[in-house]
Amino acid sequence: LGHSLNNLEGCDTLINNIVELDAAFRGWSVPCKVDLSLPPREAVDQGRDDSPAQTFRKGWVDFCDKLTCLIMETPTSDPRMLWMRSTSDLALIFGSTRTPYNSSLQMLRKLLQQCCVKNCDPSVRIMGLRAVRAIIYLQPDNPKVSAADKERELDRFLRNEPPTDSVGNPPSQSFLDLQVQVASLGGVQAVLYSLDSTIPGFQHDSDAVLAALRLGVTLLEGGNKKIQDMFAALLSQSASQGFFSLLRTLLDESVEGIRKQKKKDKQKAAERAMEEPRRAASVPAPLEQGKEQPDEGKTAHTYSLEVVKLMRRMCLGQHAVLQNILRHQKLNHESIDLYSHLIKYLFVLEPGINAAIDNGDHVLVEAMIRGFNMLSDAMQGPNRTNQAAICNTGIFDLADLINVKVKTVDLSDGPGIAAAHAPIAMSKRGGGRVANDTSMGTGSTG
Repeated sequence: LGHSLNNLEGCDTLINNIVELDAAFRGWSVPCKVDLSLPPREAVDQGRDDSPAQTFRKGWVDFCDKLTCLIMETPTSDPRMLWMRSTSDLALIFGSTRTPYNSSLQMLRKLLQQCCVKNCDPSVRIMGLRAVRAIIYLQPDNPKVSAADKERELDRFLRNEPPTDSVGNPPSQSFLDLQVQVASLGGVQAVLYSLDSTIPGFQHDSDAVLAALRLGVTLLEGGNKKIQDMFAALLSQSASQGFFSLLRTLLDESVEGIRKQKKKDKQKAAERAMEEPRRAASVPAPLEQGKEQPDEGKTAHTYSLEVVKLMRRMCLGQHAVLQNILRHQKLNHESIDLYSHLIKYLFVLEPGINAAIDNGDHVLVEAMIRGFNMLSDAMQGPNRTNQAAICNTGIFDLADLINVKVKTVDLSDGPGIAAAHAPIAMSKRGGGRVANDTSMGTGSTG
């Protein structure tokens, strides 16, 4: 609504009147402390008259939808699509202290609080988490970030690449300060609440989970120790059981999805082999349209990649508390060793690494690279407890299996541009090239 009204001339008075009206109904004396959150759509008690405040709140939802659609000339059938296209605009509104009634980012704080409400509308939570993440990319209050810079960062946001300011060595101080500011306003709590699988009605494969994982990754980009400390303080509590259970579920379901896809691929190959003689002797039949099944293997990587990225950024800079808590949670009813589940995921990926390199399947190769880098950061320090635990999982057998299939070509001996390249992974039976993952910008991979 704020985005729509700000696109019209002379709407300042209307905005102020709406805010004051809502405040008056709630009996507040300070107009700037506003809660315009969408109320849950509950059944109305027919035997009781609604108060003016209840009537206003029910009408507020319809008013937001209809006014937004009228201004943007969009059909009212699906007004939420407008929010999806307005992520950057929402980020610039909620992330700027120049926005009315947001001089200390109190609107952003309220948005993050709304993401932690049990009955928050799913579309509001998803859009809120995405908008908060976009704030860290766009840095609305940073005078050094030009309009062209914002466009470039928005493109990186849409392609799920890390912010430019996070890949420096070290990251820029303004970027680190913004991360801390967003986290202090409730960003870390919003991430963990959205990833708490103990909440009734929680759906682990929802867009809200993916948005929360990506916001957590962005908050931790560059290994910001202050934010790592915030995560450590909350994850050390017994209330973190749902978070660890969810990460385990996402990794295990990725393993199951990859196995199902392998079975489907084998079945299709067997069917093709049986039909080959018949096809050679007959006229080819037209291909059926719309019968293509989704690749469950690639779908499985969508969540698992974000889980691995989040785990690794928790461990960056040898943060011992988070390194240990990803392996063992002392206060939880059930302690979950996420490293062992990650290694199971890598074992399932290994048989397809040769074909992935030959075919240029960067998704699978990226998952393998990120997984090994995550385990490496978990043992840095050195963290001898993690070293012992990870070494007993069969990780060396996995490394041997990969070394049998993959060779590296070192280009650093030659002159010119090749001298700047790190070794390249190649299949021992072919010549596919795999790009190194340098998303952290510190010489290590993301």
